[in-house]
Amino acid sequence: MRYGWRKASASERRGKLRPAGSKACGGVVAAFPVRAQAMCRAHCIATHQNSRNFRYRRWRAICVPVQVGARGMKWLGILVAVIVGAVVIYRMAFPSVTVRYRLTLEAQVDGEPKTGSGVIEVTYAKQSRFAGQKPGIETSRGEAVVLDLGPRGTLFALLKADTDGRSVPETIVLRAFNFPGGVLPGPIDEGLRQLQLLSGKRELPLTSLPFLVRFRDLNDPKTVERVDPLQLGKSFGAGARLIRATLEIVPAGIWPLNSFGVTGEPITRGVDQRLPWLKALKGKYLHGGDSARGAPLGLDSGDFVRG
Repeated sequence: MRYGWRKASASERRGKLRPAGSKACGGVVAAFPVRAQAMCRAHCIATHQNSRNFRYRRWRAICVPVQVGARGMKWLGILVAVIVGAVVIYRMAFPSVTVRYRLTLEAQVDGEPKTGSGVIEVTYAKQSRFAGQKPGIETSRGEAVVLDLGPRGTLFALLKADTDGRSVPETIVLRAFNFPGGVLPGPIDEGLRQLQLLSGKRELPLTSLPFLVRFRDLNDPKTVERVDPLQLGKSFGAGARLIRATLEIVPAGIWPLNSFGVTGEPITRGVDQRLPWLKALKGKYLHGGDSARGAPLGLDSGDFVRG
């Protein structure tokens, strides 16, 4: 604890109000440490030596116990309040809705059931129309869904559309819940309101699944091959077939805690454990280049991992 001084307010000079732990000049400061007493007395004398009115002189300044660094903490508190206020105002002006869904793939291999699933997050947000921007923007976080078929290999459902352009994360939810045209309806505020009401599970047509691939060698990204969802046996051998796909809305959690995995259904992670080369790509295409030219199936690391 250290002690400082400040000018007394009108109420304090009239004796009607004093901060807890404070001492008036001319009053008793014996409760303070010796150094604090000396400092307060010296200041009172220097401040009031020319004052004629004793009552005014006595209350013109007060000595107050102050926590070390209190002023810095005060400014830090103000800064935090300003930042929080700005965020709240922005989110009120440009609201957003976050949806998390679980994509589940069910297959059979020689009559034995196989299941794989993953949770993916999509955020739909209103944005400024400055410079002619569209009213809404979508972002997604998640990874390719993995379906382990045992000795036959591994099937990956990517974050990329196949023959149905609405099978990317941002629109597959809208497609599953029968939004007209598979797009967010306008105006944007009404579309966001409808998103907040989504719940339950929907079955997906196998022809509307994301891009499906396999690797002849999981350690070599250049061995990637496209998989036909209606003819799984061509890629994984006779007796293998995809029988069902579902999309289920799961709890998205509370912002901003869901960004750190504290609330909501966790976003599925771990595809890089099956594809050891994935982290090293850092946004590049599967052949290691910055251009899609010559890249196997035109795929890049963002088709496997986002966010």
